[in-house]
Amino acid sequence: MTIRELTYPGAVEITAGAYVLEISYDTYPESPRDWDNMGTFYLWQRGYVSPDKCEYGSMERFLEEWTGRECVECGYYLDGHGENGGACDEFTPDKAAPGNDPDAVLFLVDHDDGYQSQRFTVSDLAADPDEWERFDGVLFATGETVRREWGGDTAAAISCLLRELETYTAYANGNVFAASWERVDTCGECAHDERVPLDSVSGFYVPFDPSDYAPAEIPAGVLAEIMGEFEAWAR
Repeated sequence: MTIRELTYPGAVEITAGAYVLEISYDTYPESPRDWDNMGTFYLWQRGYVSPDKCEYGSMERFLEEWTGRECVECGYYLDGHGENGGACDEFTPDKAAPGNDPDAVLFLVDHDDGYQSQRFTVSDLAADPDEWERFDGVLFATGETVRREWGGDTAAAISCLLRELETYTAYANGNVFAASWERVDTCGECAHDERVPLDSVSGFYVPFDPSDYAPAEIPAGVLAEIMGEFEAWAR
């Protein structure tokens, strides 16, 4: 059994007998928003593209609509209603605003550790308008979606959104991997080793089980040795 740390984009190579498992970083991963998107995910940060297409220019603008603070008659916000020319006499809230329906929402604060990696803290409580500016984004599911997908169970919906956030954070930080299985064939005449590709898979996130893709020809004992070392590395 040999274990060898690799230079990026490689990660680790584990060899047992004639078989090799190589783990590397997936340098062209697909955005998880293409397949892990029960919620809607917006970020407002300079230098970052919002995970989902966003038509709101700012978090504040989104939240004005989310909470129904815009008058449906004249378009002025609650705080400035009646103070500007052309505003109607009485504020009429938008009762169809998403925030007025039971929903699942995570308000996000992004923390920059100085190495261009992302880490989020979250809140599942509606923010006071005075605190809106401290949020960098939102991940939410409307009440209609919560009822359709989770039978109205907001706690289950929030758990799903947290998993989506975890997956996206791993993607944003480059923690997406590829795995390949190979066999080492040794020439009986010249003793030259040739590595023969057997199977490979990309776009996976830890925890992941490469044995699901292991060729059937690998002896059970050899596979167990390799997987034991892989699990130790993945921790």
